[in-house]
Amino acid sequence: MTRTFTETKPLLYSVVWLGLTVAGAVPAWGQCTSCSTVVSSSVGSYSPSAGSTVCIPAGTTYGGTIEVTQNGVTICNSGTFTGTLNVAAGVTGTVINNVGTVSTGNLHVNAPTVLNNGSSDGGTTVASGASWSGYLGGNVAAAATINNYASWTAALQPLAGGTIDNRPGATWDAYLTTSANLAITNAGTWKTQIQEGGNSPTISITQNGGSWTGSLGGGSGSLRITNNATWTQGFNFPSGSANAFTAAAGSTTNLNGYLGMGGTVTLVNNGTMNMLNGMGSVGATSSLTIGASGTFAVTGDFSNDGTVLNKGTLTASANFFNNGTGNITGPAAPPRSQVRASSYTVNNGSFGADGSYLDFCDGTPPTPASNGFDSRSGAVGNNVTFCAASSSTQPLPVTLTSFTATPQADAVLLRWATASELNNKEFVVERSADGRQYRALQTLAGRGTVLTASAYAATDAQPLPGLSYYRLRQVDLNGTSSYSPAVSVSRATASAAYPNPTADVLTLDLRVLPASPCAVRLRSLPGQVVLAQSLVGGQVQPLSLATLPVGTYLLEMESIQGRSVQRIVKR
Repeated sequence: MTRTFTETKPLLYSVVWLGLTVAGAVPAWGQCTSCSTVVSSSVGSYSPSAGSTVCIPAGTTYGGTIEVTQNGVTICNSGTFTGTLNVAAGVTGTVINNVGTVSTGNLHVNAPTVLNNGSSDGGTTVASGASWSGYLGGNVAAAATINNYASWTAALQPLAGGTIDNRPGATWDAYLTTSANLAITNAGTWKTQIQEGGNSPTISITQNGGSWTGSLGGGSGSLRITNNATWTQGFNFPSGSANAFTAAAGSTTNLNGYLGMGGTVTLVNNGTMNMLNGMGSVGATSSLTIGASGTFAVTGDFSNDGTVLNKGTLTASANFFNNGTGNITGPAAPPRSQVRASSYTVNNGSFGADGSYLDFCDGTPPTPASNGFDSRSGAVGNNVTFCAASSSTQPLPVTLTSFTATPQADAVLLRWATASELNNKEFVVERSADGRQYRALQTLAGRGTVLTASAYAATDAQPLPGLSYYRLRQVDLNGTSSYSPAVSVSRATASAAYPNPTADVLTLDLRVLPASPCAVRLRSLPGQVVLAQSLVGGQVQPLSLATLPVGTYLLEMESIQGRSVQRIVKR
């Protein structure tokens, strides 16, 4: 049966609903809002006309076949698509919008197509429960544009290139290879491997937020990564000639694995980069640039056969080698940049020979000031100084300059700073209720070996009521630990009210408050005061809720130390 609806304005698309009889209803999202004709039938196979929109409504499972042979076709799924979709070669403008479930591997895309998972309007409206699964293999045979706002688990191997945008809050958990150039932007959660699938493609990754824990394979292509947020995954550069890693100012790169320096690599760091498990040599055709705000720290050896421009700080926790083809330069004028190493140091190449301002400091027993290296046969510039920025040739140990704990509304903010660090693997924040028994709360990566100041912060989002203690456990790369002095925090918060939920009586632990008046008010969620009492701090007191109906309330306590509010449930 066909139903025709007349609109007051011209419509650009015809819309076909598959598998459901519709009486006047149209989809209320994105590109599926314009309808002139709605056709309802149990279609086993359908070929949309040019410029049309095919809709699968919520609550419908469609297992038929859609053959796209015309230009400008949009397919909108808010139900469950289990059937077959064929996009013919040569067609243009095909868009697939999924805000429901796509659970089939029978999608054959032979022309450039846009695949939107979780949104059909560019993210203005997101269906976070949408999912796209089913093994696709090499069925996406033309460059695709994939925008993922929800959950994508459909493996692609190989993908014929294109772009993938994994949006904030989205998860990509699908194995991926590519046989053509592929650009990926990630601000969500990326869990799985990316690997070359033939033809030596260039894979470009821009990290704008979220997390990336998927491994990156080698091969003969090229890998280009831009980190604007946080990057932790170690990897091996492939053997191509266009490899790059660029870390923006303010970004953090703490590689949890070895950095393999195959092929030709351009490293540019304007943030903080820590090679926590070592790195390969900077090759003869590779380069490293460290900006004035950048720190580049290697746990292990640093070896250079290529070109290094250091305007910030470069450190190695072990040996330092500037080999015969290596050229290391720095700023053209003061302030000087710093190069620090903690073991045997060699310069057989060029170190500041262009007249740039570098300061080099060797962590082994002092060598003559005119030499600066344990072994030197290369060129050293006249403006190079040795340990001028330090009173000693020995890098300092982890020197804690401050450690504070500050109560917030519903949390405790912990901050600490170091003047220098030597072989520092990590800090573990520990908490105690009695100052004797501590347990670990969070772990933050250290900066290896640096002679510059560093600042850290952590948050205890579920602090203890009353008095609690915090300390830092600092762990060296060899596993040795040391502890900071403890700091204490006294929190007079509503978290001292228990049990919660409660049936009749709420116990208020006011022992952290001084023995002075404490106003206690219980409010309904709209804000009406339903119970008010004036209690005295410094003791444990009951509060009867027997006369109140079952529900959720706000407990407000106000004393000379401040005001706190907690949600209380009476059952």
